[in-house]
Amino acid sequence: MSSASVAVAGHDLLGFTCQQMCAFMVERGLPAYRGRQLFQALHRRLVETLEDVPELPRALRTGLAAGTDLRPLSLTEVFEAADGTRRYLFTVRGGHAIETVWIPDGGRITLCLSSQAGCPMRCAFCATATLGLQRNLTAGEIVAQVLYVLRDAVHRRQQPRPAGINLVLMGMGEPLLNYDHVLHALRVLADPEGLHIVPRRVTLSTVGIVPGSWLWDASRTVRAWRFR
Repeated sequence: MSSASVAVAGHDLLGFTCQQMCAFMVERGLPAYRGRQLFQALHRRLVETLEDVPELPRALRTGLAAGTDLRPLSLTEVFEAADGTRRYLFTVRGGHAIETVWIPDGGRITLCLSSQAGCPMRCAFCATATLGLQRNLTAGEIVAQVLYVLRDAVHRRQQPRPAGINLVLMGMGEPLLNYDHVLHALRVLADPEGLHIVPRRVTLSTVGIVPGSWLWDASRTVRAWRFR
């Protein structure tokens, strides 16, 4: 599956890179800069609705709103620990639950992201294993976790600088079993027109998807893990 098809399917705007957003506008007879305006509004200003992007013509905002969903996550509950760690319980399409965690550490912030609702790996030590795999998350749903938590940080007056944000894919799911959407979401988050969370600030955790196992896909090699 190509990176383009990952994002474009279903007009998953939160899963578009800036380049894809510009191409999306051009395909509709609009200037490419409209895509850059929208991408920057979503990923730099952290807007939540198209009405918060007044630089776009009203007709365009109305048309986009009819076919896209900029709120793929519904917050169910937030749990806060004494050290400031915040665990967000979200509901995604289909009624499935996922978790995202905000972990403060001095001037740095680590966001722990989910890549799947549930998990098929059956690790004995993990509570998520009891759920089994419910479904993979889309690139937009993975990106939306970061955007939601950062918007909440702004409301709490704790907005970190992008250079101080680390990402770990250690939440629900085995990231390498949702490889295409995970890699594409990381490309979106690394886009210099947006949050620009560079690859050296990202850690992908895996239980070990090894050649010859029933989970291995030989077309996905270590070389493809690089951000290109």
